[in-house]
Amino acid sequence: MLTCDLVRTVQLSRTLHSPFDAEDQALLGREFDLLQSQILAEFARDGVADDEVEVRQIIGVRYQRQVHTIEVTLGGDQLDGVRAQFEDSYGKMFGEGAVAGGGPLELHVLRLVGTRRMPPLALATQETTTEDPAPAWRGTRATVTSAGTVDSALFDGGALVSGNRIE
Repeated sequence: MLTCDLVRTVQLSRTLHSPFDAEDQALLGREFDLLQSQILAEFARDGVADDEVEVRQIIGVRYQRQVHTIEVTLGGDQLDGVRAQFEDSYGKMFGEGAVAGGGPLELHVLRLVGTRRMPPLALATQETTTEDPAPAWRGTRATVTSAGTVDSALFDGGALVSGNRIE
């Protein structure tokens, strides 16, 4: 079985309207702190230490009175650069002509994604043996195909070893 990273997501709905000020920034910081404490508690229940968790802060941004939301990743709880990221993504998604440069924005979803990176799975190695699969040979049987009936070789899959070659 292969492994994958352990990912947890928490979110809340909070609406903020532009222009964003220091009070909005402070509220955003408190809300993300709350989300982070929740997500770290979930990881802790699984025995994962706080310093093993990478967190990403994501906000859903849209033009006020519009339905389409674009996700923007924040850097350090800062709202600086949100408009540029949003308008760049919006232009790519809906066309540059659809960007209402400087239009009023609305933040409405705060999401925190926590990831614990898992080490790659170390697979056991096996020495390659002979290409001859004769020890696994079990005979033949008639097999019906679209080309008619043909004899098919039967091999014991458990007896095949690394390096056997069946042609």
